[in-house]
Amino acid sequence: MSNVQLLNSVEKPVIITAYANDQDTYLEMLQEEEKEIMDCLSPCSFVEHVNIPGATIDQIFDEFNNNLSRVGLFHYAGHAGGTHLHLEDTKANAKGLAGMIREHGCLPVVFLNGCSTENQVGLLLEAGVGVVVATKVDVDDEAALAFAKRFYKQLGRNHSIEMAFNDAKNYLVARELKSDEDFTVQRRKRGGRGIDVKPAASAWALYVGDENVLQLTLPELASFINRQRLALPYALWLEKQHSRIPMAGLKGSSEIALDKVFVSLRGELSKSYEIFQAQKFFEEELDALEKSWEEQSLSELEKQQQRSRLLGRTAIMPSIDERDMKLRGGEATGANLNLAEAFIRYDKLVVLGDPGTGKTTLARWLVLMFAQAIIQGDKTLKVPAHLVNAASTAPGHHFDFGRFRLPILIRVGELAQAKKENPKLKLDDFVGHQSWMGRHPYYHEESLLANQPISPDALRELSLDFLRKGEAVLLLDGLDEISEELERKDMVAAIQDFIDRVVDFPKAKGLKKRNKLVITSRIAGYHTCPVQHEELFHVTIQAMEAQAIHHFCSTWMKAAHLKGSPGKKRLQAEFEAMELARGLLQLIFSPKRHGVRDLASNPLLLTELCKIYYSEDRKLPDTRVALYKKASDNFFQVWETRIRNREEDIETLRKKIAYVLEDIAEYIHEKYPTGLIIGKEVEILARQGIECFYKDNPQALPSKNIDIEVRLFLKSLREEVGILAERAEELYGFLHLTFEEYFAARKLIRYREKITEAIISKAYQPRWREPLLMAIGSLNQSLLKEERDEVLRALLDIEDPMGNLVPRSANLAALSFAEMNYQPDGDLVRNVVLKLIQAYAETESFEDGGILRSNVVETFFVLNKRPEVYAKVLEIFDFILKSSQFERRLKNAVAHLVYQLKWYTQTIVNAVIENRSQDAMAWNWPFHRILQDVANQNPSQLGHPSLEFRAYLQEYPEMAGYISSNQAWAKVIFLLYGGLAEKKENNKSFFSFSPEGIFQESFLTDNIIEALEEEKSPDSLKQFCHEEWQKSQNSLEKRIDCLLCLAAMGEPIVPELKKLAALPDEELNQAAIERLGRLNMMLKRPVGVMGRETSGSIGQIVKGMNKDSIQRFVT
Repeated sequence: MSNVQLLNSVEKPVIITAYANDQDTYLEMLQEEEKEIMDCLSPCSFVEHVNIPGATIDQIFDEFNNNLSRVGLFHYAGHAGGTHLHLEDTKANAKGLAGMIREHGCLPVVFLNGCSTENQVGLLLEAGVGVVVATKVDVDDEAALAFAKRFYKQLGRNHSIEMAFNDAKNYLVARELKSDEDFTVQRRKRGGRGIDVKPAASAWALYVGDENVLQLTLPELASFINRQRLALPYALWLEKQHSRIPMAGLKGSSEIALDKVFVSLRGELSKSYEIFQAQKFFEEELDALEKSWEEQSLSELEKQQQRSRLLGRTAIMPSIDERDMKLRGGEATGANLNLAEAFIRYDKLVVLGDPGTGKTTLARWLVLMFAQAIIQGDKTLKVPAHLVNAASTAPGHHFDFGRFRLPILIRVGELAQAKKENPKLKLDDFVGHQSWMGRHPYYHEESLLANQPISPDALRELSLDFLRKGEAVLLLDGLDEISEELERKDMVAAIQDFIDRVVDFPKAKGLKKRNKLVITSRIAGYHTCPVQHEELFHVTIQAMEAQAIHHFCSTWMKAAHLKGSPGKKRLQAEFEAMELARGLLQLIFSPKRHGVRDLASNPLLLTELCKIYYSEDRKLPDTRVALYKKASDNFFQVWETRIRNREEDIETLRKKIAYVLEDIAEYIHEKYPTGLIIGKEVEILARQGIECFYKDNPQALPSKNIDIEVRLFLKSLREEVGILAERAEELYGFLHLTFEEYFAARKLIRYREKITEAIISKAYQPRWREPLLMAIGSLNQSLLKEERDEVLRALLDIEDPMGNLVPRSANLAALSFAEMNYQPDGDLVRNVVLKLIQAYAETESFEDGGILRSNVVETFFVLNKRPEVYAKVLEIFDFILKSSQFERRLKNAVAHLVYQLKWYTQTIVNAVIENRSQDAMAWNWPFHRILQDVANQNPSQLGHPSLEFRAYLQEYPEMAGYISSNQAWAKVIFLLYGGLAEKKENNKSFFSFSPEGIFQESFLTDNIIEALEEEKSPDSLKQFCHEEWQKSQNSLEKRIDCLLCLAAMGEPIVPELKKLAALPDEELNQAAIERLGRLNMMLKRPVGVMGRETSGSIGQIVKGMNKDSIQRFVT
């Protein structure tokens, strides 16, 4: 019999019975046992019986090999002892017999009806035998005959192994040949290798290695052998195919373990009803659209374009902006759950996602997990929680995926190709014939049938058997791979039919077990022909969240570094991997690198980031443009072997591909917010790009046939997931919005002489903001320094339809500084910053000025990404704060910006201290807010020479202690100088006096110091303050200092404020209100924390003449 024949499924299993006697110690009843067993088995047409009387080693081995992998039960009767069977010619060591059995792959039952055979049990169970009936002591001839006869009689009546054993036991007990204690059942420990044989004096024992075998009947032997004989090698083949994923471009390693880097993403759950309604709505709209064409004369291209726009508008198809900008604040609207959890929860699931989002990886991971469960002999599949949910941190926690199932992974594209060759082919017929990337199942290297193909027909029967019993997980990957509409409809119909007839067969038969079904598809176009089933749930893959990104980077770096560092100790390599992951994550989540964060939301692109970081000296390119170029070059490798002319070098090819992508990106960005373009347009643009490349680069060798280049390019788009990919039937789009923007930016600066015109033409189109930033940031690739500056000046000088209300040109130029890989001109930076500050100052009078101000603040935050630009901005801020040529409003605008940005450098703090008199109520006192922040956060920055009283208390710290202990002096000092510093203890805030926190000065400093040194009370200053308050020739600040000092001493100031309100001196009136308002702002939190009551603003207090409120405030 040939090996190929041997690999077919078993129709009739073989039962081998072997007998051996000894003339010296002759067993009188052995021949009768042989006859009785033959009589029991002869009616069983579903098995083949091979009998070996007078058995020798050669005969037993020959019969096993003649019936390779078909033996379902082996029975031996005769003399035995310890680890040997006493055959006719010699003793047979059980170790050799067990080795032969192991090579045959599956032997459900062994019955050793000889004396003391228990020592052979462990070897047999290790060899894969499911159940062994053996003896622990010597047994007499009569009992051995009776036990065997009864056992096989029940098997012949289609009773299970367990029932037959129990029946034989009860029979012998009834005949008083044996007692109940002479029989035991011993089970293999879960996870153990072998069985612990318990010492006992019993005759027969039933040793159980596989609980399923206990329930087998003879008619079920064939099915079980097929399952075990094929399921294990099939699972081993699946593990080999899916345990590792390729990592092209990774130094030191070409593959990486899937189970080490897999991260289950989250998805948005949709009800099938919503999908079907979307389909219905689309069909209605499409019907109306096609009817409208009857009154128009449209080309086929125009019709395709209109269909594409209709698809882009549908509810289930998000725009590329919505799809890729989730991390910029977008939120999912439906139920959001983990994909692996969705698999556990729902028996039938459709997973929708765009290219690179991990649909196939999810399918492969599920196959791998279930295949490993089969290999390990696990009855249930339990997966570490951190693989299912990145947020899970509980050690030892697992997710239960239920009982083990046979995984069946079918690429729908491969099925579609088979249906083209045989249109009548059903999914039932194709199951078992599927491959993975052209590789069909074969036996593993350690098998007797090493590297021989597993029979597709046998695998088909195995798969259908599991499906009929509700013990399979069917994964149909890539429903979108069918491009023709009619073919897709036929395929969907075939899938729905298979679900009804096969997948749901256990349900129809009332079985408790249920199959699992997972279908994957790209989002675009799915709803035009969805799979319809009432129990089908749909989940759309969402952008990777922060926790998933952290987990992926950590596991990826660990797996890559362990593989790439074979000479290092594991602990050292793991520590280094942890540091690598930490470094990459800092870049991903850095506020200065939002371009990196955008890419990280997509699993395929995050993988690219990991590869670039790991392979490029543990760093990422400095700018978005440089990063996208590096990632693009990596993806270009997909096309290099497919569309490269033999004569052209790699760089020429990459430049040509870039031309094509630039033209496509510009066209999509201008015309299609969905990010989708029809195939015919891609073909036209690809031709245009290639022709344009050869025209602009005459030194490049023109292709003999551009048509062939275009066809190869389109073929690559359909077959590979690259930067640009087919997302649905004849619909193409970029893998991520950032790549569309990047290549659109490259198109803007392709032609040197047209750069200024191209940039200005898009300046005020919001959708072009990101491409413009990247284009401006890349000007050094095309222009000299003077030319670059000229472009930006032209951008600043163009007339904005919105005037200065929103400084769009200045904002765009400022944001582009962060993208530049060159140093921008200093005067240009100054002009941009001044325009932004002027616009910020203008918002003072706007009702919704807060919104406009926040936009300018965000722009300045971006400027902080470039140290040299940041330094220039601070220089300009300092100049405005100090210079007398700028008005108070502009100074307050700058101070307000500094307060919002928290840019508290020593130079800025000094400028704020020196110009704090410019503070204005209209801007909510930004100068003093800055100083209050600094006093609480870094008071050492307040050591300015103009703060004389602060310097005095630091020189004489005993005076500070005296003030703190003297309530009268404390009130005066708090009101005039501040110095209340916020501190925390046990998570509670409190305020205490600290000389370091003083940031104000008073005209009364000399008087106060003199009184303190003479140990006088504040009352000694009362008369002086009354007199100075009344002198109109004194400065406003001095008069108000005197008034506050009087208030602190308990003098009633309300009458003075009433007089002030009645006087025509508006300047003093306003200055007093502003000073009190500033104090209200500064003391509001300390007074609140300290439990004092204040009501309303000081402005309202003054106007309302609320004596109690004012007096309560100042005391």
